[in-house]
Amino acid sequence: MLTRKESLAMDAPPADTETLIRAHRDRMIAAAGLSEREVEVLNLLLLGRAHGDIATALEISERTSRFHQGNILRKLGAESRFDLQRLFAEPVRSGATRSRPYSRP
Repeated sequence: MLTRKESLAMDAPPADTETLIRAHRDRMIAAAGLSEREVEVLNLLLLGRAHGDIATALEISERTSRFHQGNILRKLGAESRFDLQRLFAEPVRSGATRSRPYSRP
């Protein structure tokens, strides 16, 4: 059984922004059910890499890179790379995290 102090510590927000971003990212990926390869492609997309660069880095074709991007966008409810950037930057701007994929109003 947890003590009150341990319980409060578990509910406390992460200590720094990097930890907050990482936690938000991990929750979003888990909620969307991304495959390991899709996570690799997502990481490169978030860095702004072009499909040719992603293909070279992951030793896949550009078409496969585009296919994975399509799956990522669909699973996360995003319409573009810009939506992905905004989706994963939200905790930095608002100080809060979203527990499920982004959806347009």
